[in-house]
Formats: sequence, C-alpha cells, structure tokens
Amino acid sequence: MDFVAVKLGGSCITYKDKPFTINEGNLRTISRALSEAGRNYFIVHGGGSWGHTAAIMYGLSSFSYSRHAKGVAYTKLKMQELSSAVQKFLIDSGVHTFYFPAQALDERIRRELEEISASGVHPLTYGDVIYEVGRGFRIIGGDEIILKLSGFINIVRAVFIMATPGIMDENGEVIEQITLRESTGSTYIGDVPIIVGNYSVPFSDVLKKMDSSSPDATGGMAYKLYVSLQLARKGIPAIFVGAGDKENIIKALNGSNFTGSIVMPDVH
Repeated sequence: MDFVAVKLGGSCITYKDKPFTINEGNLRTISRALSEAGRNYFIVHGGGSWGHTAAIMYGLSSFSYSRHAKGVAYTKLKMQELSSAVQKFLIDSGVHTFYFPAQALDERIRRELEEISASGVHPLTYGDVIYEVGRGFRIIGGDEIILKLSGFINIVRAVFIMATPGIMDENGEVIEQITLRESTGSTYIGDVPIIVGNYSVPFSDVLKKMDSSSPDATGGMAYKLYVSLQLARKGIPAIFVGAGDKENIIKALNGSNFTGSIVMPDVH
C-alpha cells in the first residue's frame, strides 16, 4: 500500500511564541485539505509551543538523553493534550485517525498500518518522548519519525506543512527545487552539495534563513532538510508548503502544480 506521509509542523498548528496555544485557523485549513484530497495518509504532527516548551523547560532534546522523571511525564502529558486537540479538528473534517505511539513504530506493525488505512482510518502519531534501553529518555521529532517510517512502509511522497511558504533562502525567497547530488557530510548536516536552479551551492548556504528566534528541541529547519535529503536518497520526494492555503495544500498532497519547495529524489 502507498502512503503520503504528512507532517503538520508544530510552528503552524500552534503559536510558537505563545506557550500552549493552538493555531485553530491553520488546523482547520489543513484538516479540510486532507479531507478533500482523499489520500492514504500517515499523519505526523509536531509539538510547537506545547512539546518544545515543555521539553526545553526540562532539558529534553533529540540529541541528548535524560532521566528527568518530571520532565518526561510533563512533556508527554502536554503532547497528549495537543494531539487530542489536533485529532478533534481532523475528525471534525472527516479525517478519521488511529493513534500509534512513536515508541512502537517499527516493521512489526506494517500489516496493521496497511489494514487500518484500507478501512479508511489514517494512522497518526506525533513527536514525543521515547525511551532507549541503556541510554535513557530523549525526544523523537516528527521529521525523524517520517524518516523512520520510510524504512518499512511505502511512502510515495512526504509533505511538510509549515508556517513558511517553503524552504527559504537568505533573501527570504522560496527555493523551488533542490536536487541531491551526493552526501559526504557528517550524520547531522555537513557539507552536502546541492543544486538550486542552475547552479551549485553548499548545503550550509541553504540554512542561513533558519529561524533561531524560538527554541526547538528537534533540530529545526536544519534537521528537516537533513531528513528530506535522506528521503531523496531513497527515491522519496519531500514537499514543503505553507499552512494557510487549502487549495495549495491539496495540490501538494497530490504531488503536482503546488507552490512551495521540493527536494527531488536522486537520479543516477
């Protein structure tokens, strides 16, 4: 079964500068777009001003481990609250969801995911606190979850719905297309050559417009781009669009004629 992996960015479903505040307008627009496009989705949502606020408060992140009992419990509680609100908007628009814990996502549930999706119900999860044996607790972000899913379900495209209209360059303009050439960097970012338009630029140049005004426990735009490049190596296009335009989101979910950015699969 083919899935469209959809990431609802925390920065567009919440107000990141207002702790524990939902962006109802964007959630309603996104929910209606998902309903009208009518694809088989695996939906993943971020934490925004709920998860990141709680995680940063207690020093939790995707890149370090913690055994802070209160921080773990509080962060998980706030994400449960946010996800309940997100799922209510989706269900009210006719997008019926079935929650899978991030901790449980692996090859063993592939058949469950396919049968549930075939019944008209969409698997859903969110960035959360997970436990790794011998190490401790850490955050697994929604972008990392999509990369993990690509290892055991057939994702035809990944659509990242964000607060911005796409991946932005240093001048505030949308970069419409990025093509992976080769990856020689570290496991995080490194110097990854890409093609933007008709000329080569270092991957680091694309990251100059990253938003550093809000805390982010999962790597922000830099990690999102890293994930999209790993997806490209697997032949999966990653599409980035803004949250405010329902018709444009529908086009992105269908994979054509959208306004935004696309990281194209590598072609040898």
